[in-house]
Amino acid sequence: MQFSDTAQNWKQEFSYDRYGNRSFVTGTGHTTTLGSCLTMCNPSFSSSTNRITSTGYSFDSSGNMTADPAGRTFTYDAENKQTEVDDSSSSSTLGVYGYDGDGKRVKKASSTEDNTLFVYDATGRLVEELKRMRVGRAILELHESSVPSLRI
Repeated sequence: MQFSDTAQNWKQEFSYDRYGNRSFVTGTGHTTTLGSCLTMCNPSFSSSTNRITSTGYSFDSSGNMTADPAGRTFTYDAENKQTEVDDSSSSSTLGVYGYDGDGKRVKKASSTEDNTLFVYDATGRLVEELKRMRVGRAILELHESSVPSLRI
């Protein structure tokens, strides 16, 4: 994007990583990194083994990531479902996950955020997320509808 007239000149450019994520903004006279996640957002990997080679990542024998450069650790059950995420830098639990008999995530509990229950219909489609949050002594419940959206 570029704007120019006789009084001023302004230019802004973006760089992208191999996944299409914007990583840098360059404006007139300055460069800014978007987030401090170059290692995490654009890790190096071995083309012969198809494995991440950047430092800070750890994996178990099943290929599940057990640690990342941000200091988070990940725990899995025998079915390779993520059961817990911890932040070693703040010694806090970011999420504890529960699953139903069909292997669908039904609960996320956190010491730093609100708790979430996931509700499915008879066909196994996610139809609602019920979030419980504490505001002082009150507990608020927020309902999100089944409008299709991307969940990561």
